[in-house]
Amino acid sequence: PGPAPGPVEMPHLDQRTGEGLDRLEEDILAFPPGTADLAYCISCMLPASRVPGLLGKSGEFVRRVEDETGAKVDIDRSPGEHRMMSCTGPLVAVYTAHAMMIQRLEEMAERESRPVEEVPQDPKKLLSTIADLRRQLEEAGRHGGRRH
Repeated sequence: PGPAPGPVEMPHLDQRTGEGLDRLEEDILAFPPGTADLAYCISCMLPASRVPGLLGKSGEFVRRVEDETGAKVDIDRSPGEHRMMSCTGPLVAVYTAHAMMIQRLEEMAERESRPVEEVPQDPKKLLSTIADLRRQLEEAGRHGGRRH
């Protein structure tokens, strides 16, 4: 095997999703033996513009989701406005992988919708901001990075 992949941010499932998956695992105990281990598939359409961010660098995020859940995640490569994503594997693995992928998609949308901090356009204001930051750095350096 090659070198381990670099760090990839893995989502921590939100509490509601985690609790839902816990209940699913409990409900599966009532299924006939072996039923939960059959291959299941969940599919959904994704905006094509979001796919690169969802995959992660060189597909690292998808690989990590697959490794962590045991499900197989496939995203269609055909051109168009939308791409089909399919998660296949044992029932709990499929739902967990799907939840992780959708949560990442939601986090991407949330980051994009945050307002960008406004940067002053006036050169005098920019110079004033730079001078203030320099003073803060000098102050931090004099105190060894400690705040007083």
